[in-house]
Amino acid sequence: MAMIENKIQYDWVRKRVSKLKERVNETTPLDNRYRIELELLSKLEKEYSDEYSNVLEEEIKVIANNIEKKQINIYEGLPMILEKVKGVALSAVIGKSNAWLMQKLGKYVVKGRVKEFFEDDLSVVNQGIVLLGDEMLHNLISYSSDRESVVNQVKKLSSFVYMPYIYTDILKEKKTWFDNRMKARSAEGKASSFKEDDILRINMAAMQIANELKSIEFVL
Repeated sequence: MAMIENKIQYDWVRKRVSKLKERVNETTPLDNRYRIELELLSKLEKEYSDEYSNVLEEEIKVIANNIEKKQINIYEGLPMILEKVKGVALSAVIGKSNAWLMQKLGKYVVKGRVKEFFEDDLSVVNQGIVLLGDEMLHNLISYSSDRESVVNQVKKLSSFVYMPYIYTDILKEKKTWFDNRMKARSAEGKASSFKEDDILRINMAAMQIANELKSIEFVL
C-alpha cells in the first residue's frame, strides 16, 4: 500500500480528508467513491501521525536515559519551577493543598507559627516534581487533522504547564499566535489551526520542562 513520504504530501492528505468529511457521514453507502477515498486517505494520515508519535517516544527515552540530578535549595528552585508549571498541579500530585505549598514556600505565619519546609517535606516535593514531569510526558499532543481534538489536548497539557511560558519564553511567539490557533481565528479572517510543526515545537518545549523537573533534587 502507498504511504505518505513527506510533510507536503501529508498536508495535502490532511486537507483532502477535511473536505471529504464534509461529504461523508454514517449513512453514506460503503461503495460511495468519496467514502472509499476518505477511508483510504484516513489510513494514510493515521500511519504518518503514528510515525510522528514514535519519534516523540524515542525522544522521551533519550531524555529518560540522560537525566543527571542536580541539587538546588528549595526556596530558590521551587519559585523558578512554578514559573513553568502550575502550583495546583504539583499540589495535586503530592496530595497536598496549594495553600500548604504556597505557605511553606513563602514562610507565612499561620496561627502564630512560621510555615516552612522540613526534611520530610523535601521527599514529598521531590517525588511530586518527578511525577508531574511524567504526567506531562504522558500528555504530549498527538497531531490530528481534527482541530478540536488538538485543542482539547493542548488544554489538557496546559493543566500541568503554563502555556504562556512555552509559547513566549521558549517558542518566542506572541499571545495572539496561541489564541488564534486555540480559537480558530486570524486577523485576515481565515481560520488558524495548529500545524504539525507547531505541535512538535510545543511538545519539545514540554519535554524540556519535564526533563528539568525530573533532573532537580530540592534540598534545604
